[in-house]
Order: sequence, then structure tokens, then C-alpha cells
Amino acid sequence: MPSELRHIKDVMESLLLISGEPVNLHDVQNLLEIEDGDLLDEALTQLEDEYRQRDRGFYLQRIGAGIRFVTKQENASWIRKFKAGKPVRFSKAALETLAIIAYRQPITRPEIESIRGVDASGVLRLLLVKELIAIKGRKEVLGSPLLYVTTDKFLQIFNLTSLSSLPDINSFGDLYPNVELPLLDGQ
Repeated sequence: MPSELRHIKDVMESLLLISGEPVNLHDVQNLLEIEDGDLLDEALTQLEDEYRQRDRGFYLQRIGAGIRFVTKQENASWIRKFKAGKPVRFSKAALETLAIIAYRQPITRPEIESIRGVDASGVLRLLLVKELIAIKGRKEVLGSPLLYVTTDKFLQIFNLTSLSSLPDINSFGDLYPNVELPLLDGQ
């Protein structure tokens, strides 16, 4: 078993190094033909502990059903300088729509529009193209409107491990002061 765990950890590290996206744990389990999901979880937990103990400039983070290497927050300014790229920016409309979807998912376009008070079709198209939201079926009501949910890419961009990591809706305004969500407050 110890050599099997070492092999699983080696493969996971290799996949993480070559992947630009989070590595799906189900894909690793299928790739390595691991029948016992607990074995994969044990290998991942050991890897997380090893990187945490090493106190490196990066660590392992679980994102939805996947894992990825992420850099420490205190290195963000150096990384931005190195990449000389612009940080991800969102319009007020996109942030409002993303927040509504994140906190109310699955949710339909008419429901989003009733909260925002404006047409959301353009913003929804943009968020779909950017792969921050996805369509997850249709609501079983008259007209069968599409249901929207957030994606793992949303979790990745906002540095969330899961939807349960979302900040309390009442503190959302503190994190994003230029975004007003009055109809979501206290709900």
C-alpha cells in the first residue's frame, strides 16, 4: 500500500504540473484505475500535508471535484509584476449576475432579471462564453426556462474551494463595495 500511495502521489503531482486547469479527481481515479476512492483521498491528503509542512510559495487546493497548485496570497503582487497582465475585471452587471447565480443557483434568467430589474441575456451570454456559469437543465414550469449554475472556473477565479466557501451575503458588500445587491440582503 505505501508504494501504491507513493505512485498515486507522483502521478497527481505530474498531472498538476502539466495542467493549466484544476485536475479532476474522478479523471485521476479512472486514469490510474483506482477502485477505492478512499485510497485516492488518502494520497491527496498526504500531498496536501506535505506541501503545507514544506511552507513553499505554493500549495495544493481543492476546487470543486478537482485539485490544483495555487500560489500564496502574499506573493500575488510579485506574480502580477512578473506576468504584467491585468487582473480579472468584471463589470458591475457581471458581478451582480454572478453573485445572484452563486447564491441562488440553480436559477432562471427571468428570476435573475426580477432581482436585477434589467435584462440579463447579454451578461448571461458573456458569462457562458467565459465559462463562469453553465446551463444545468430546465426548470419544470411553464416555458421550461434554462437553469444557470456557477462552474469550477468560477470557484477558481474567486479562489473558493466550494460554494459553501462563499462569503455570507451580508458581507458581500464589504468585499465588493461597488456592487449593490439590495434584494438579496438578509435572504
